[in-house]
Formats: sequence, structure tokens, C-alpha cells
Amino acid sequence: MKAQNNEKRIAIFIVYDEDGELDSYRKTIIEELLSVSEKLIIIINGNMNDTDLAYLYSITDMVYMRENNGYEMKAYQELFLDFVPCVFWNNYDEIIMCNDSFYGPFIPLKEIFSTMEDSTTDYWGINKVCNGYVEYISSYFVVYRRNIIKSNAIIDYFENCKKYKIDEFMQVVQIFEVGLFYYLKSRNYKSATYMKGIANNITKYPDYYLINRNAPCMKRKSFCDGYNAADATERALNYLKEFYDISSILCNAHRKYGYEIKECTNQNGEDEENEIILGDGINNKENLIIEFCKRNKSVYIYGAGLCAKKVWAAYRHYINNFKGFIVSDNQKITSRVVWGEPVFYYKELKEPIAIIVAIKDQKDIFIKEKDTFI
Repeated sequence: MKAQNNEKRIAIFIVYDEDGELDSYRKTIIEELLSVSEKLIIIINGNMNDTDLAYLYSITDMVYMRENNGYEMKAYQELFLDFVPCVFWNNYDEIIMCNDSFYGPFIPLKEIFSTMEDSTTDYWGINKVCNGYVEYISSYFVVYRRNIIKSNAIIDYFENCKKYKIDEFMQVVQIFEVGLFYYLKSRNYKSATYMKGIANNITKYPDYYLINRNAPCMKRKSFCDGYNAADATERALNYLKEFYDISSILCNAHRKYGYEIKECTNQNGEDEENEIILGDGINNKENLIIEFCKRNKSVYIYGAGLCAKKVWAAYRHYINNFKGFIVSDNQKITSRVVWGEPVFYYKELKEPIAIIVAIKDQKDIFIKEKDTFI
């Protein structure tokens, strides 16, 4: 189905911030979504401060705040199955489903939509990932067109997935990104992407995809330990600053990941050029953890292995009331006590809690909480 300039679009934007901050980079995404959409829906996973919440209500009357569980999949599921009646979507020719896990877009959405107008597919996204025999479109920005909307295919898929509990990030990839892609493919819906070809490792190598593959955005996790290559992120920033105001990126990277972003002057012959470099984030992250410990009355540590014990030894003097260690519900507990402190299954904790995640591989762990440092 070929898109036309006069398509009626509605955009859905999912926001999550552990500190309840909107940040200017999210406002940029919102402004871009409004530039191509007739209506905007905001879903807030968790909380939002009053000032930013008032801003959101000033631009749309459809703001939904929900408990932070199930990541984006459960947020979409609740929207389509509980918040909005099925017939509502028939008012629109295209639905944009977008989350806040990226910076940008560095190319205006109007240009991106203009590029994709000639596509005769039923839906499209920014990039496609391929892992072995499995491929899928990344879910941070996807546009579904009239054929899919009329068939209620998305609603049917979420209805079929109600039985699945989503409490880890990789489950979102498996059930939502991969699952929905193949669900639609099995029903002969055609897809396309703005970036041509496969775009694996877009998070780890943002410089390559920005410079060589015309990527219109940069994933936030390019600043996150375990996902990034620091030199690639630096090259991406230095490329972007030539044509894009990166101040909103630097502000969020500092607040979220503890980086001190520096500018150094490199002298090459008679030419001098300022270059963005990522400062050593370790000391800054230490300060963030210490501040976190002091700010919260009670703190847990997620994990009970070597990494968790090191974190406990390093920061226990800053914790006002250490409540104990937490392990995943499917993990076998060999001892209910570590160094005299209790060990809990995650499901045993009912109240809003503050957690320091201290495990070797953080990307497969999901925390739902009121206040968490990751």
C-alpha cells in the first residue's frame, strides 16, 4: 500500500525515565512526531515530574501514565486493548509506534516520510536486524499503514500475547520485535526499512551507521557500558556536531550514564579543531552511586555473586539502610544469607524500592521500581 501526502497519522510515543525527567532530547522527538502527525499519544512508564507532565498535557489530551512493567510491549498492549477502543484506530491511515531509546532524528521526519512514500509495503521501520536465521525490524520507530490497521492485526497479536509475562528486556525482543514481525509476515504483510540492508550493531558502532549508512538517529545505549565502543561513540558525536546541536545528547548522557563530555583542541599544522571526547565515566558513576545511596532511605543490591559483593563492600558505608540482596525469580538460591545480609527473590519485594544493579551482564535483567540506579 503506497503512502500519500494526505495520510492521517497518529503517533504513539513511550517515555520512561527512572528520575521522572523528560529531557530536551525527548522534546525534540515529540516535536518531530507532531510535524508529521495529526494526533499524539504519550504513554509514561513509571512517573513524571509535574512540570514535564504539564508540558505533555499542553500538547496532547491523550497522556497515559502506567506502572513501569513489561517494557514497551505491555505499554502498547494496554493502550490497544484497554485504554483506547478498537474502532478509534479506524480514524487513521497510519500509526507511528515510537519509543525514547534514541537521539534524533538527525534527518527531519518529514524527509524520512517523503522518502518512504514510494514504498508499497504495509509497514516500515528505520532499520532491520538479522541474527542467524531470524530477522526483524527494530521497534523504536515503526509505521503501520491502512491495511494492517483495518485488519486489527496489531490488536489481535497483543490479544494473543496476553498470556505472556514480560519481565526481562530480551523477552521484549523475542515476543514483541521478533514475534510481531513474523506474525505479520505469516499473514503476507510486506515490510520495508528506511536504512537499506541489514543494520546489526547500530548501537555499538554509531559512527559507521551515521557516516556510511545514513542512519537518522543514534541509540541511547551507545553510551551504556556493555553495549558501546567508546571511540565509535566519540566519532559519532564529532560527526554529528558539524550539522546537529548535540547539547541535548550530551546532557542526557551525563545525567543518565555519568559521562563528563569534554572538548579538547587538536592542532594540526595551522588548523585547530575542537573534538568531543568521552571523559572517564568511572569516577562520575561512583559519585552518582554515592548520591543515590544517600538520597534513598533504603537500598537493595540486585545480584548475589562476586560483582554484587564488591559493590556492597564499596558502597555499604554510604547506604543508610541496606535491605539485602535480590536474585531473579528463576535463579536457585544456595543461601538466604550473604555476609550476614538477607537474600530475596524479586517477587518477594512488594513496596517501591531503590536498587543498585550489580551483576556481570545487566542487559538481560529487568527491574521495575520507583527509583533505580543502573
